[in-house]
Amino acid sequence: MKRTTRFLSCLLLPFLLAACTPQVTDDTVFSLYYYNIGLTAGETISISPSYMGAPPTDFRIYSITRNGKVFYDPRLDGELTEDDSFYINPSDGQFFVLNTAEMDTGTYVISLTCNSDGVGYDCPGIITVEIKSAE
Repeated sequence: MKRTTRFLSCLLLPFLLAACTPQVTDDTVFSLYYYNIGLTAGETISISPSYMGAPPTDFRIYSITRNGKVFYDPRLDGELTEDDSFYINPSDGQFFVLNTAEMDTGTYVISLTCNSDGVGYDCPGIITVEIKSAE
C-alpha cells in the first residue's frame, strides 16, 4: 500500500507543481487606444484616448488617408487647427471630427504621434473614421 501511495504521489506531484504558476504581470511600458468612429456626413464627435503606462502628451496628427490615398500631410498642408475637420488636442489627445457636412464619404485613417514618460511613440492607423452620406 505504501508503495502505491508513493508511486501516485510521485506521479501527481508534477501536475500539482504545474498548476502553481506565478502571477501574470503585464510588462507593457505604454499602449494607446482609441475607438473607431462611424458618422453620417454633418455629424460631429470627439473621443478621448485610453492608455496603459504614463500619461501621454504632445499629440500630433502626422497623416490622414481617405480610401487608401493621402488626404492630409502636414509637410504639404500645414498643421491642423481647431477649425479643420480633424483635430487632436496636443495636451490630452482628445480627437475631434468636425465640419463633416461637406466632406467626401469614405474611410479616413488617422496616424499620430505622442510622448509618454519622455519617449516618443508613433501610432500609425490608430483611428479609423467611416463617414457615410446623409441620405
